[in-house]
Amino acid sequence: MKFALVMPCWPRTEERFRLADQCFASLLQTTPIETTPLVILLYKHSPYRYPLDALRQKFWLIAREQCHEGRWLEGVDQPMVYGSGLAFEYGADYVIHLGEDTLFHPRWLEELTGLIRRHPDARAWSIYRSAHTAVHATLAEEGPDVLVRSINGNGITLSREEWAAWGLYWTQGTAWNSANGTTIDMHHLSNREGPRWVTRVSYIEHTGRSGAHAQPHIPEWAQEFQGAPP
Repeated sequence: MKFALVMPCWPRTEERFRLADQCFASLLQTTPIETTPLVILLYKHSPYRYPLDALRQKFWLIAREQCHEGRWLEGVDQPMVYGSGLAFEYGADYVIHLGEDTLFHPRWLEELTGLIRRHPDARAWSIYRSAHTAVHATLAEEGPDVLVRSINGNGITLSREEWAAWGLYWTQGTAWNSANGTTIDMHHLSNREGPRWVTRVSYIEHTGRSGAHAQPHIPEWAQEFQGAPP
């Protein structure tokens, strides 16, 4: 399996610098898998210093500004869609949507690989089980896995075939309106019927509590996160 991690990043405050430091420190502890993952880091300039050299030693890294031929990408979803298309151009089999406010368990990619192999015909997968169960409701449980109504955008994993069938392209806009909202994870729920599987316990965590699509009173965090490296 050839994975691509797509990470639009723009930390601009001391708190976001702290979350980004934690994110990259834990990402760099990822247990190696058979094929070296691609990391597509899409950034806007800020005082934050990305650990690019360390990332290059661990992953196949493509670091680019959030810009294409002089046109700046806007928001979170447009860069994510742009990066996903780029990932498949570079030969990825699966794309994983992530942010700089993510914590990683060392075995997260191993666990994701196992989840996909157990449910190869799923519409999407994640090793993040959201605590926001009013939206991402549990439908059934099967061993170490859970069938859910929808998957949170942080950690959602999509195959090359699913991305092509979904038909998103970055020039379509900066938001993707749907019956369930304006984010692409809700657009996927609204327009792509089929099973969505997550692991019963979580191997990534979402640490941001305030942002474009997060507010402190909304439980945008993982159920039973197994922990980041010390």
